[in-house]
Amino acid sequence: MSTYLSSTKRRKEDDTPPTPYVKGIQMAGRRHVPLPSAHWEPRRATKAEIAEDEALTPLQRCVLHPASGGETIDTKTIDLTITAEVNVGNSHGAQVVIVNREKIIKIYDPLYYPRPSNFGSGCPDPHRSASTQYRSEVEVFLSLRCLWGTIVPEYHGSWTCDVPLPSGKTREVRFIMMELIPGICMKNLNDIVGKSLPLHERQAVMNKVIDAESSIRGLWHFPQEYASPKRHDLQ
Repeated sequence: MSTYLSSTKRRKEDDTPPTPYVKGIQMAGRRHVPLPSAHWEPRRATKAEIAEDEALTPLQRCVLHPASGGETIDTKTIDLTITAEVNVGNSHGAQVVIVNREKIIKIYDPLYYPRPSNFGSGCPDPHRSASTQYRSEVEVFLSLRCLWGTIVPEYHGSWTCDVPLPSGKTREVRFIMMELIPGICMKNLNDIVGKSLPLHERQAVMNKVIDAESSIRGLWHFPQEYASPKRHDLQ
């Protein structure tokens, strides 16, 4: 059994093409308005999803399960060039890159999400995960519109792009775009400064975090935190 599983994992990993979201790649985006996010999605892959994941290659599943619906506005387009990679690669989930040296895009390509045939039955289905994360994050940004540019990055919309297939055809992949905030990621701060931050600086950071959380809770009227955020005009 362990031999079968390990060989399956190797086959699945080898069947996933390298991420195309690398420095120098050019992308053409079209404005996309997603469907509302679901109030509830199963956290684990179903038996049918696991069986399909074991039987097909990741790319075959992407063709079988195209990107979630919504409205594509072909008259609103944008040309992008990836100028730096932030978090890309197989099983990384959403691919995060810097484009045009000034914005961040988050690409919800299920091809590079963890798969249940590699990570076990507790892993959610990658196609459902990518779709749910995309729709939910769009709704969150729209719900926090009044905080853009303060405790929330400026949001520059939801988009779709065509990714080439070996057959010569393309598949659609969704992404969102936001402002690039220069600086040091907090999780890397101690490594960069070489020591722990002084107590007063850590307290200042926590005060900012608490203020930000209070602002968000006020907008969403917690404790109904599991309700879907109110949708704004997506146009």
